[in-house]
Amino acid sequence: GEPIIVFSTFSKMAKETTTTKGPILHTIHPLRIRPSLLRLDTLPFFLLYNLFIYIDVTQEEFRHHINICFPLTLVMHIGLFLATRWSVPIRAAVGYYHYTSTTHDDDDDKKEEDMKE
Repeated sequence: GEPIIVFSTFSKMAKETTTTKGPILHTIHPLRIRPSLLRLDTLPFFLLYNLFIYIDVTQEEFRHHINICFPLTLVMHIGLFLATRWSVPIRAAVGYYHYTSTTHDDDDDKKEEDMKE
């Protein structure tokens, strides 16, 4: 099966509660890896770069706009790449889906039905 990553963060929204074992400071977010093409640092930039190349080749009157937009997009892409290296929450948001138990339960039900047949 697909690996499940558990991502632990301190949530400002989560209330600090005290149990018999002490305060709970973290929330757990199970994550699933996004396919490479569907990552948020791949697909949007792939589409933008292709759009810029198409406009540059076919629309001569918009070339000066592309000379501004392409470098800005490249700087944003590099910035996002560096942010994923420096920040675990950003890396999780860009490269992973939040894994829900309903998705997992549906997969288990399908597997059980396949085994019965």
